[in-house]
Amino acid sequence: AQYERAQELSRSINDSLKQALEQGDPSSELAQKVCAMHKEWLCYSWNHYSKQAHLGLAQMYVADPRFKKYYDDIAPGCAEFLRDALEIYCAE
Repeated sequence: AQYERAQELSRSINDSLKQALEQGDPSSELAQKVCAMHKEWLCYSWNHYSKQAHLGLAQMYVADPRFKKYYDDIAPGCAEFLRDALEIYCAE
């Protein structure tokens, strides 16, 4: 059941991320909701959550071509948009 929830959450993150990117504002309510969902998704596999680690992961999504491709296959620019949204989310 936990695996299914994580998979469902992953699909929801990707769909919502694309919509948020189309809106163009990483501080928008939808973009920040994506960040919260991403945190929830991470917590299925992370024993301890920290904003610093979350932001580091987002930076890796941009720097590592494999992760960048995954997010940019959703829509071009998604990796950077998610990083920018998480910078706002993690600053709170």
